[in-house]
Amino acid sequence: MKIKNTVASFIIVLFVYVAALVGSIFMYKYFPFDYWLSLLITDIAATVFVFIFSLIFENASVYDSYWSVQPIVILPAFACAYGINLLGILLLVAVGYWGLCLTINWKHGRHPNYFGEILMWWGIGLACVVAIPSKWYLLAGALVNTIMFLCASVPMAEKRQNRKEGFAEYKKQTRILI
Repeated sequence: MKIKNTVASFIIVLFVYVAALVGSIFMYKYFPFDYWLSLLITDIAATVFVFIFSLIFENASVYDSYWSVQPIVILPAFACAYGINLLGILLLVAVGYWGLCLTINWKHGRHPNYFGEILMWWGIGLACVVAIPSKWYLLAGALVNTIMFLCASVPMAEKRQNRKEGFAEYKKQTRILI
């Protein structure tokens, strides 16, 4: 189902994100697992929920921009549970800036925003593992994120862009990520 109206598209995306947030809060509250496992389960559920809607609306942008908003929700939750130090504050500021601004350069790569988000999630995962080495399995989130970008988001965006005039030439001049 394609939506052509920009305002309607924005409202739909906002509704999907709010529904994902409400569903995540519900899951977190009513599935009493360890903090990390609960956070992982709710994150996966919200991600899958948003991804399904990107398929329904045949628009990778529903899902792609979610990765800019998601860290702004998850990192403060992490900080609330485990406290925060100077490194944590810097990480929150950097992620918040990334999520809100998404400063990107499209001249050299077709999907620099995806590349930045992949790097951001690996950075967050590695920072968590450095802080709490016993939680090494948290890197699974960065790995799944990378796989989803490379196997779903990028191909969906490329397919959509292939229909645009001039994209074939642009594709020859740029790399996929960087």
